[in-house]
Amino acid sequence: MPLDQITNPTGLQGDYGITTSIHTHDFLFNPGDPNPLLNGQGVIPSIDANGFARVTRSGTTADNRIIGVAVNAPTGGYPGGFVCSIVVDGVAQALFSTSTTAGHYMTAANTVAGAFADTATFTAGSTIGQILQTVTISSGTALVWVYIHKM
Repeated sequence: MPLDQITNPTGLQGDYGITTSIHTHDFLFNPGDPNPLLNGQGVIPSIDANGFARVTRSGTTADNRIIGVAVNAPTGGYPGGFVCSIVVDGVAQALFSTSTTAGHYMTAANTVAGAFADTATFTAGSTIGQILQTVTISSGTALVWVYIHKM
């Protein structure tokens, strides 16, 4: 993985001329959630009473069920009950609540639901991907380029 900051990694070609692939899946966002799902927020899968797959926003505890991040949300986010696009493998922007260092790993944040945190340590099962951009976050959250790949 590159350790330099990149500004638009979508479709970049690597050293061997291989174009990056971004794998997205469409899921129903939990109809009972009163808060919209925002770009970059992590999601976990579930099955509703009718046997249909849906996603809910990840919580604030380490969770090995996170499958990816929301992308292409409309202004204000995906409302509950709407179909949302989730990047499950590839380059995307993820919402972080802590400063990031390129080359480190991403895991669920313990302060903001749906957000991620930087960790220098790889942890099988709870590492969601690798951070591609160094960003200083002094307060709040920020979108950061990452490579989503459940590890």
